[in-house]
Amino acid sequence: MTTSPQASRSGQELIDIIEKSGSIPGAVPYLQTLVATTAFLGQTSTRFQADRYTWFGQIDIRAYFASIRHDRLLSLLARRFKNAGLLELMDRIIRAHEVGPGQGLPIGGLPSQHFANFYLGGLDRFLFEVCRVRGMVRYMDDVVWWGDDRSAVRDVLARSTAFLAEDLGLAVKAPVRVARSCDGLSFCGFRILPRRLLLSRRCRRRYRELRAQAERAFLNGRIDSLQLQAALASALAVTSHADATAWRQEELRRRPLDRALEEI
Repeated sequence: MTTSPQASRSGQELIDIIEKSGSIPGAVPYLQTLVATTAFLGQTSTRFQADRYTWFGQIDIRAYFASIRHDRLLSLLARRFKNAGLLELMDRIIRAHEVGPGQGLPIGGLPSQHFANFYLGGLDRFLFEVCRVRGMVRYMDDVVWWGDDRSAVRDVLARSTAFLAEDLGLAVKAPVRVARSCDGLSFCGFRILPRRLLLSRRCRRRYRELRAQAERAFLNGRIDSLQLQAALASALAVTSHADATAWRQEELRRRPLDRALEEI
């Protein structure tokens, strides 16, 4: 692992990768390699990084989109962009939505995603250049960094919490996580462990829901066998990037297919 920013990726780069792949699971192979590079997953020569940087901290922001301050965001944008017409357009877009006086972005809009990610760019630089973390990964407001020991990670937690409050008007959501790398972490819908990538509870629940919906639709005559196959493939895709074969087999044992489905 290297301490340079090139070793990790900002939230914008992760969003670009996810947009190209079409989904968060589609970007997991890249995330897997990235997290290994920053001290975590076992892949080739990077698999021993967890022995070097054994502690990590993980935070996300309380009511993030609703807490973004318009004036502060526009001030940051004005540092980056100098075209008056563009800045006026962004001002109109940003101020068109308010959760509270002068703050908040709508969740789901493409401009909101880019503005919200840009708003935390200063945190990336703060962690690397001021706190000198060993490595970090951020996807929107879900932030993970690594350090040599618990005290180093907790020191970064205190400093980054103060930076977020004072510079950006944001609060860290409780509880925060400070733990050993070997204990694993949940990120982008997956449970990342040394040398293993498991499904999160949310992904497992989603798989069960999609499978049950597809089977009910077929048994009720709403879809044919080809549509059932496509629907089950969609359910399978939720699990395909994780080490989930044994879990799926156990799911079939606990929730076997209806006889009508077995005869297809």
